[in-house]
Amino acid sequence: MAAIAIVIASADYARLSPLPCCVDDAEAISTLLSATGRFDDIHRFNDLDAAGLKAQLRAALEPVPSASEIFFYFSGHGHSEDGEFFFCPKDFDARKPNATGLSNAELHALLRETSPELVVKVIDACSSGSLLVKSGGDFLPADKGGLKNLVQIASCMDSQTSLTGEPLSEFTEQFCLAVTQKTEGSVYYTDIVSEIRDRYINDRDRTPHFAFQFSARETFTDDASAFDDFRARFEIEWSSKRSVALNIVDSAVPSAVLSNPVSLLDLLRETDERLAKPEEVTATIGALFDGLRARLESEDFADYYETNAAESSNFDDTGSRSFMIRVLSQQKRSDNFVTATITREHKRNNRLATLTASFAMGLYDDDQIVEHWDLQLNMSLKRAQITFTLTPYFMALQKIKLVVTCAPSLERCFVFELATGHPRTDFQAFDYEGAELTRRWYKQDWGADVEWLVEKIVSKLSETVKSQLSEAQERLSIS
Repeated sequence: MAAIAIVIASADYARLSPLPCCVDDAEAISTLLSATGRFDDIHRFNDLDAAGLKAQLRAALEPVPSASEIFFYFSGHGHSEDGEFFFCPKDFDARKPNATGLSNAELHALLRETSPELVVKVIDACSSGSLLVKSGGDFLPADKGGLKNLVQIASCMDSQTSLTGEPLSEFTEQFCLAVTQKTEGSVYYTDIVSEIRDRYINDRDRTPHFAFQFSARETFTDDASAFDDFRARFEIEWSSKRSVALNIVDSAVPSAVLSNPVSLLDLLRETDERLAKPEEVTATIGALFDGLRARLESEDFADYYETNAAESSNFDDTGSRSFMIRVLSQQKRSDNFVTATITREHKRNNRLATLTASFAMGLYDDDQIVEHWDLQLNMSLKRAQITFTLTPYFMALQKIKLVVTCAPSLERCFVFELATGHPRTDFQAFDYEGAELTRRWYKQDWGADVEWLVEKIVSKLSETVKSQLSEAQERLSIS
């Protein structure tokens, strides 16, 4: 029986925000699967519309009368509707999810045709923890949708969102790290699930969802050393945690010099040359913020929005807070320019204060876990955050807010981009929190050109504005 892998990336969307990292996600996963040597065919599908995606899936599966395993991976937008999860191809329209999307039920129907012994689904998308499990436990209903053995590993619960990243989506990076954690022996799917659970144990906003019923003996690879080449490539191309090495091996020093012993004093001097200088920090952030101002002034929004920019020397925007803490708390930083921590403590309740109310509700918990999320800019910066507010002149449009935040470290600058849409709550008032439109983060080297980052952020905001204007025109034309 054949083992088949299907890897799907949907990065370019007609109606939804683009997700450029999904292409890299698919490349990393395909390389990982190839390293196992287990799969007879690995099919890659990028940026297909719904009709094309379904046609390609049928073409890949129809020649397979029976399969020992089908490994299915998807990175892109996800949509939940009436308890059903939809994979979103490039032409997805939430008003027509069945015609423009691929439902979980439809995917299972296609997979059943190969009579697979095992189906493994890894989904990196919002709302991806679909309601396969009605009882709330870990095990699937007895028929498992007509599939003999099924494992589903999803990036979040059906009510949560996934995070993009640079260069990989957050969950796909963590999946790759979980798979390659062991360096020898077999890697079982249960090993991968356990490792991912631990990696997200303190993440209150993202809870990976696992649904499985199988023998627990199925392996992803029989030899973990097969991933040695992948680990090396991952560190170079796909890791978000590259750190400055405290040596001079990769510098432009002749090899003859490297053979001589290097003193600690020389190492410290060499390292200092690589790390941030105060003037580089000021110049890099200034170039980014000034570049964003200049580019946005040239965008053709003036007929529809009044654009205002405001800067802060601190992290004043509360909407970016949890996003920044989650990212920064996982990054290797040799300094504490920015404090970003999540700590947990057991706190005992006051029995006298809560006893009556607790018994009245039929509940009593003498011990609870309390989380503390801390974000603090410790160093002095004149420019740390810039907020662009696009206030519409017309009642039928929403306000759009873009917040770009710079979190410095000795090695590099972490840049956070958050765009939100705010509907009206009154004639001259808008919803305070708004709905998330874009959430991305980047690593910018000090002193390096920022034009690529300016272009990336402004292009995304421009697409967001044009999408709102297009939706308004379509809505108002119909009415």
